[in-house]
Amino acid sequence: MQALTVEFATNMKDLLKVIVEFTFVLLKDVTVGEQISFTENGWLASGGFRTGENTCTLTFTSNFSAGTQVSISKTPFQAVNNDNISVGTLDGIGLNLSTAGDQIFAYDPANMPSAGDESGFVAAIHMNGTWNPEATSTTTSSKPSIFTDGVNSISINPEIDNARFKSNHCNDANEINTLRASLND
Repeated sequence: MQALTVEFATNMKDLLKVIVEFTFVLLKDVTVGEQISFTENGWLASGGFRTGENTCTLTFTSNFSAGTQVSISKTPFQAVNNDNISVGTLDGIGLNLSTAGDQIFAYDPANMPSAGDESGFVAAIHMNGTWNPEATSTTTSSKPSIFTDGVNSISINPEIDNARFKSNHCNDANEINTLRASLND
């Protein structure tokens, strides 16, 4: 699976309710049963994930085309498309993204990245300024060596609470290739 996280946000709906969600766009078609996992755990400089934060796994319950945008929210814990229709089932715990900066790693749960084998990674976004030398807290992460900002990952510097990549629809291969090229600029 090759998907890319293109947006994540912590939105304040009112003073008592905080909506935490992130959105990603499929850059290839997926079929029923395919899975992708997301974690906010930082990556240790020596390899492997720092523990203590949340991880969730999405299992698609229908086929979806490249260009489909999916939003995963913590509360309610759901994964929906732009029409607010469920795209699959979620296992685990919704991500609790920090307004002080955070990261999201997307990976293949059948090939969980580890020290010495990062091949299961799909994409990464780091919204705490530049990548950190070490994952020492819930808001820090080093960058796995498989990632290159501007190619298959992005770090947003300076840290901001909400980021968004806004694009027109992307329904065919040419638009997907254009989208892929522009996401990490």
